[in-house]
Amino acid sequence: MERKVTDDDLLIQLTQQHPDFCRLRSELEEAKSLGPAPRIVVCGLMNAGKSALLNGLTGHIETEAFETKEIRATTQLQTLEHEGRLYLDTPGIDACEEDDRLAWLGLANADVILFVHNLRTATLEQIETAFLYELKRRRPDLERHLVVVLTHVESVTQREVSEQAIGKILQSLFGTVPAIFATSFTSLRNGVRKGSAKLCELSGFDPLREHLQEHPGLLERGLNKQRDEHRRDALEYILDQEIAQRRKRLVKLEGKQAAQLAQLQSSVERLFDSVSHGLARD
Repeated sequence: MERKVTDDDLLIQLTQQHPDFCRLRSELEEAKSLGPAPRIVVCGLMNAGKSALLNGLTGHIETEAFETKEIRATTQLQTLEHEGRLYLDTPGIDACEEDDRLAWLGLANADVILFVHNLRTATLEQIETAFLYELKRRRPDLERHLVVVLTHVESVTQREVSEQAIGKILQSLFGTVPAIFATSFTSLRNGVRKGSAKLCELSGFDPLREHLQEHPGLLERGLNKQRDEHRRDALEYILDQEIAQRRKRLVKLEGKQAAQLAQLQSSVERLFDSVSHGLARD
């Protein structure tokens, strides 16, 4: 007797055949447990300057709220609630698979995504463009939530050339160029220490703060519902595709069984005719 296929069996099959099915369900479940504070999440390569950026945005100039090191420092999702917003620091996207998994987990329900790029490496690297491409696939609403932040501008001599090259890459990826801000935590820290308004201005943090203050992702909470609706639509599409495939296989199986039954019936009839002929009486 064949074992009955349970709901758990079906979920396992769906997860194995459609990796996005498990991801979308997890993201929907996580969204239900989130608090009311808008979420600002930073992402980028290891040592892109993500933690320093968050320290600057949250006013932690001398005492770090987000640890900064030359070596791999952020290995977990680090969070800080500041002025009614939740700031999340994610591990570098080029470190290891576990770090990538944590980064994706943090980005799934971000209201604003700060993609951080170190200008000392000039234009975007291939791993960064691949990451942004995948981020766009997972977050179709990305253009409404993405802000690109360039760091370490104080160390760059050909800043405009690099910014133009980066803008062209972003244009090719998204069909539009998201908001881009150039920042320097070093200039901000020196400005605070020396009481120099000019250095603080050159740091580029004030325009970024002003942009975030008016960002739709932080003001329009209805965007969260739209994101969840998209996930439900995607899940329904996966289920519809799976149902259609199973129906197709069922029709094929029924057709095969019908053909086998017809073949069996024909052989039985031939056997009956043969036996009947042999038993026929003169």
